[in-house]
Amino acid sequence: MSSGQAVAQGFAEISSRFQDAQQQADASIRSAVDQVNQLSSQVASLNAQISAGGSADVSTLIDQRTVAANKLADLVGGAVINNSDGSINMTAGQGRPLVTGSSAYTLTVSSAPNTGFATISSNGTDVTSELTTGQIGGWLSVRDTLIPGYQSQLDQFASDLVSKVNAIHSKGFTATGATNQNFFTPLATVAGAANAIAVDPNVAANPDLVAASASGTAGDNQTANAIAALRNASLGPSGSSASDAWAQLVYRVGSDTADATNSQTTRQQIVDQLGQMRDAASGVSSDEEATNLMKYQSAYEASARYFTTVEQTLDTLMAMMTTT
Repeated sequence: MSSGQAVAQGFAEISSRFQDAQQQADASIRSAVDQVNQLSSQVASLNAQISAGGSADVSTLIDQRTVAANKLADLVGGAVINNSDGSINMTAGQGRPLVTGSSAYTLTVSSAPNTGFATISSNGTDVTSELTTGQIGGWLSVRDTLIPGYQSQLDQFASDLVSKVNAIHSKGFTATGATNQNFFTPLATVAGAANAIAVDPNVAANPDLVAASASGTAGDNQTANAIAALRNASLGPSGSSASDAWAQLVYRVGSDTADATNSQTTRQQIVDQLGQMRDAASGVSSDEEATNLMKYQSAYEASARYFTTVEQTLDTLMAMMTTT
């Protein structure tokens, strides 16, 4: 009974860590949207000063705008368009405007009714699904795709374990000679199983209701052995044992982490190369080429930031899981 409670607690702890990681990603998204709005206003203000001309420090203003625009691209990705008056336009998602000349457009955050997670809107339109690059894209991917996938796999594991243990246990004999006693409380659905798994309250209150015998004969422990064998026996249609199911979940998180790390490294190399090309173009006063290179660099930087964010979050999850 004590071991069953420990198993239930272990599932609940891992599930709680997944939920915490989702909440952390959501909080990061909300904070990043605030930064996006601040940077958009800054770029728009610098645009106004640059296009007005008459300043001896236009090059300084352009440098300041470049820094702000790069930070903005790091957060949300998007595209940069060079205007004839020296200003730039910036968009995100499917062409949603962030900056148009001296005007900045605010992204707004609201909470989804079912989950409470942040949804992002531009001019009243929900653009959350459009933001697939930059740090925001990385956090959205972790929050809405990766972690739910891990949680679903964990829930299926918990559900299969409960069903299999109960199927074996209910056929066994308790110390009182009774049968048809579940060891775990039956689960209504697979969703949320990791949080819901618990030892049957009757068993928890009276360990004599643990069914260890397959025949009711004193000294017979065949049912107990059958339950113990689930470590290496099939739990369900997938054919995975308890050990295999856990290993598959850990492998999936580790594999996603490795993929994100490799992708981030590759894209960072491209960013560095584009940066060198941009600097070389600027050195020969080719403003148009520098602007184009900055546009492509921003796109690759956003992609690199996406995988960096995913990598960092998955590293944290992996560390938590391997210590469990």
